[in-house]
Amino acid sequence: MAFEATNPTLFGLDLSTLVQTLRRGWDGLRRWPLLAWLSPAEPVLAHWPDGSRRLVLGASNRPAPTAGPAALHALVLPPELVLGRQLQLPHLADAEVAAALYLELQAESPFPVADLDWGWRLDRADEAGLTVTLAFAAREHVDRYLETDGAGLPADCEIWADVEGPVPLLGRGTGPRLARVRARRRRIRLLGALNAALLAVLTAAPYWQLRQRTIDAQRQLQQLEQASGGYLDARAALVAAEVQRGAVDAWLANQADMPALLHQLTGLLPDTAYLNRFDAEGRRVRITGSAADGAGLMDLLRAEPRFQGLRALSPIVRGREGLDTFYLEFELRPGPAAPTAETAPAGAAETAS
Repeated sequence: MAFEATNPTLFGLDLSTLVQTLRRGWDGLRRWPLLAWLSPAEPVLAHWPDGSRRLVLGASNRPAPTAGPAALHALVLPPELVLGRQLQLPHLADAEVAAALYLELQAESPFPVADLDWGWRLDRADEAGLTVTLAFAAREHVDRYLETDGAGLPADCEIWADVEGPVPLLGRGTGPRLARVRARRRRIRLLGALNAALLAVLTAAPYWQLRQRTIDAQRQLQQLEQASGGYLDARAALVAAEVQRGAVDAWLANQADMPALLHQLTGLLPDTAYLNRFDAEGRRVRITGSAADGAGLMDLLRAEPRFQGLRALSPIVRGREGLDTFYLEFELRPGPAAPTAETAPAGAAETAS
């Protein structure tokens, strides 16, 4: 959506009242009993109309826990000088409550508002709203009472009305106490923020150390990889060579040893047989040639342990020269070639003779 300079609304939120809404929320939080410690009350020495003096906490009837010289004083007006009433208001910020009560004074006060000393006290805050006690008195009457009964009190002494409890009158010495309350509240918030920051640091420290260790381990791993790059390349080349050697060995294991096979066939074939063609595909061997006894030649080759699956690829036919033409195929078993009669050890030949 387009934002217009004259339209303070954004996504249904009125930005012109944002600060006021935040202030109202903050004042509402301060009114919670659980957050009362954020606004600690200052000890005040209250001077009552009957001549008694009591040390109380803030503008209340609660006695202070410790006795001693009080830095703040308050003079309580007698009930006959004060008018008061209790009002029900919605949830408002303190400034809004003061503005609403000012309007109430304009409508209900028998004296001009400019000639009044007035104040208010928050009695209760619940879901229904705020219960507020309003107290006011004619400034002329207050000044006259101060002249007669305020002798000996400090110049910044507070003036309280008594309407079923103390109600500080605004502008009558309440500034120092409220300033000290605000200062203590700021210190408490500052200490709370500092504690939260320290807690966050203590919580994040192990994770930060673990992160630093992880980064350092990664850096050391990179350095190790760079330092061992030559060794890793050599190992990769060695592994590739081993793979190639294994492939070559596997290929050779499936191939016939041609020199050994030729030597063995030379020893097995009789002098009346010769070969015209010799083919080897892996361990499958095909031979073509002529022999005086083709059937006997097959029996001779079939008796060799390394030859298996011997078969004639075409019928043995006797030619004009009186020799049998053969075309044979057999499978060569793995293993070393058996020694022929010509290659047998000399000691074995002598023993046989």
